[in-house]
Amino acid sequence: MEPKIVVVENDHEDAALIGDALRADLNARVEVIPCERDFVIQLPELGRSKPDIIIFDVMLPWAPASEDLEREVEQGRVPKEVMEPGAFMRAGIRCVTRLKARGDTRDIPYLIYTGLKTNNFTEEVIHLGDIITKSEEMRPLIVAVRKKLARDRA
Repeated sequence: MEPKIVVVENDHEDAALIGDALRADLNARVEVIPCERDFVIQLPELGRSKPDIIIFDVMLPWAPASEDLEREVEQGRVPKEVMEPGAFMRAGIRCVTRLKARGDTRDIPYLIYTGLKTNNFTEEVIHLGDIITKSEEMRPLIVAVRKKLARDRA
């Protein structure tokens, strides 16, 4: 059975590398969500489609850089927290928090895959779950995904 994997990653090169590795090693169907806003919009669909696992980067923009974020915040269409200093460093964490808060998505397995070193994380992040540090080698991610899938299918 080919797993359905969602990758929440804004870096196009990283998303392509991750997707290629997942397709090659797991024969996975991979969907990429490039920013926090798109994740929030797609949450109800994720609750219906129930991907086998979601892989989150921690540092994400709210939306693509070309959009006028200040105007969106002023109009109340975007949460003010996305404009706080360093907000992009917590966007993936906010996505995980939203995933866990919904009854229809809280049981979807996930991994945090980030370029941040684990000693940069606060207790807020560490308690969220499995954290894999990004590297050029995809093997640690593939192994973690395989373990997570096996655990959640058992």
